[in-house]
Amino acid sequence: GALLARRRFLHPPEALKIMKEVAAGLAVAHRMGIVHRDVKPGNIMLDEAGGVKLMDFGIADAVGADAQAAGTVDFMAPEQAYGAKPDPRTDLYACGAMYYFILTGKLPYSSQSTQEAILKHRDAPIPDIRDADPSVTRYASALISRLMAKSPEGRPLNASDLLAALEAPEMLVESQFA
Repeated sequence: GALLARRRFLHPPEALKIMKEVAAGLAVAHRMGIVHRDVKPGNIMLDEAGGVKLMDFGIADAVGADAQAAGTVDFMAPEQAYGAKPDPRTDLYACGAMYYFILTGKLPYSSQSTQEAILKHRDAPIPDIRDADPSVTRYASALISRLMAKSPEGRPLNASDLLAALEAPEMLVESQFA
């Protein structure tokens, strides 16, 4: 969060490095049956050596635990805002919104209120990051859109699947196969 406050946005290689580390941390949590529920830039810390730490598991919960709305609305999956049971795919939605934010310096959905933000995450079309930053590859843009799918069924199953997608060379280099 502090880095973005200083620089506003990160270039694709920097953002990708951070997202890979976040996905790796979430993969461990998801394998343990834990959903973070508040993935956002303010909960990602960078150490002096450039290492990435996923912080603040204060509202984390077990997969399938009793539902309650919790998290930061600007990065919250639509179903999470309506009290769905914790699921790894809610963290993946937040990863998509966060990835969009760290690449552009803008929230995927600007809003004037919590209610407006919740409704936009649920109903508004998924923004195409290439409209804000044409240097983002088609593959990376498609991944962000998939992460931000309105329904959990449209997202990868877990952070391990996300990490595998982030490892693709097409994340940074355009390809005819993207």
